[in-house]
Amino acid sequence: LMMVFTGSLLFIFAPSMVRLFSKDMAVIALCSTVLRMVACSEPFFGVSNVLEGILQGAGDTRFSFAVNIIAIWTVRILGTYIFTRLLGFGLEAAWGCMIAHNMTTFLCYTIYYRKGKWAHPITEGAE
Repeated sequence: LMMVFTGSLLFIFAPSMVRLFSKDMAVIALCSTVLRMVACSEPFFGVSNVLEGILQGAGDTRFSFAVNIIAIWTVRILGTYIFTRLLGFGLEAAWGCMIAHNMTTFLCYTIYYRKGKWAHPITEGAE
């Protein structure tokens, strides 16, 4: 709920926040768009962080590690390179890849959490 609230504030007041840093109308328009994009993904980012913490706290660190490494290197880094360097898209595409990374981790953690395997981790050497 906190992430919905703060994301809503970010969405509503994006232009005002950007004006604190720049008076250039083109910068204000572009940054407001990006901030609003990010604001819509905030609740999913928050849930992803909570679920990651639950999994790690339960001792299931391998899944979190794998999801983060794969998602960062494929969706965020490779995606940003492809969209900005190869396809020539701008700032919105770069931030879109970051949001896509957050959504990917959200989906992976949510599905894995709901399956419940994390609640009964396999412990090496346990009898």
